Amino acid sequence: MRSYPLVALFVSSLAVSALFVSSLAVSCGGSTPRPAQPEPPPPAPAVEPPVTPPAAQSTPSAGGDNGGEGCPAGMIAIDSGTLWMGSLAGKGRPDERPQHQVDVRNYCLDKDEVTVGEFKKCVDNEICDPLPRDVQLLKPIKKKKQKELSRYCTGAMKDNSDLPANCVGHDEAKKYCDWKGLRLPTEIEWEFAATSGDDKLDYPWGSAKPDDDLLCWKKKDGPFKVGSKKPGAFGADDLEGNLREWTSSTYGPYPQPPDSGDRLVVRGSSWQTTKPDDVRPQRRFAESPLYRNTDLGFRCAKGR
Repeated sequence: MRSYPLVALFVSSLAVSALFVSSLAVSCGGSTPRPAQPEPPPPAPAVEPPVTPPAAQSTPSAGGDNGGEGCPAGMIAIDSGTLWMGSLAGKGRPDERPQHQVDVRNYCLDKDEVTVGEFKKCVDNEICDPLPRDVQLLKPIKKKKQKELSRYCTGAMKDNSDLPANCVGHDEAKKYCDWKGLRLPTEIEWEFAATSGDDKLDYPWGSAKPDDDLLCWKKKDGPFKVGSKKPGAFGADDLEGNLREWTSSTYGPYPQPPDSGDRLVVRGSSWQTTKPDDVRPQRRFAESPLYRNTDLGFRCAKGR
C-alpha cells in the first residue's frame, strides 16, 4: 500500500504551522521597522522690523551770548577741520611759507576781543592788575612821545566798558584767560577761525577787499567798540581790524615752530593798519611778551 498521501498531508501541516508562526511574528511587531520619518524643520526665527535711527542733529558752528555747542557764554563753537596754513610759494611773506596742512580739533573762541569792562571783573576779583595806561615798546622812547602814544590806551579812556582792552602784555592777557578757565588761542586756531576753516576764505568776511565797512582800520583816534562791524567767519567779530591779538604760540619758522622762545606770535590787524597786505589772515607778527601797545589786545579760547 503506497504512503504518498500521508507524506503530502505531513508537508501540508508543516506549511500551515509556518504560516501560523509568521502571523504571530507580525502581530508582535517583529517585522522589519519602517524607515524613520524626517523631523519637520524648526520654525524660522521671527524677523524683527528694522529700527530706523533718529535723524542726525546738526552741531551749530557758532553761538551768540548763550555760547556755542559745549562752549561758555560769549564764545563760539568751531568744529574740527583741516587748515592749509600759511601762503603758497611766491605769495605772502617768507615767514608764511611753506604752506602746510594741519589738523584742528574742536574748540571754543571768544566772539569778541576782551573788553575793558570784562577785564575789570578780573581786577575786581583781585586776580588781575588794572589795565596799564601807558605803552611799553621795548626800545628807547622819549616821555613826551610815550605820553602821546599812551592816550589811546583804552584803560584810561572815558566810556570805555565796550572798548577792547589794549596796552596789555602777554602775561597779563594769559592771567585773565586763566581766571576765566580759558587760555589764549594758538596761532593755528586763530588762522583757522579767520579763514573760516575748510572754506579757506581770503578774509574773515569773504573775498571782498578790505574797506571801512568791513573792518576798523586807518583810524587815528583809537579802536571802535567791539562788534561795531559785521561778524566774519563763524560769527566772530574783529578778527581783522580794531586790535591785533596775542596767541599762545612761540614765533618761529614753518612748519615746526619751536615750543619755547623769547618772541610770541601776534595775529590780525588793528585800527592803525593802513596796508591791505597786513589784513591777510596769514600775516604773522613777532612780539616780546612784555610788549604793550595801543594796537594790541586779545581774546580767549578753550578746547571742547
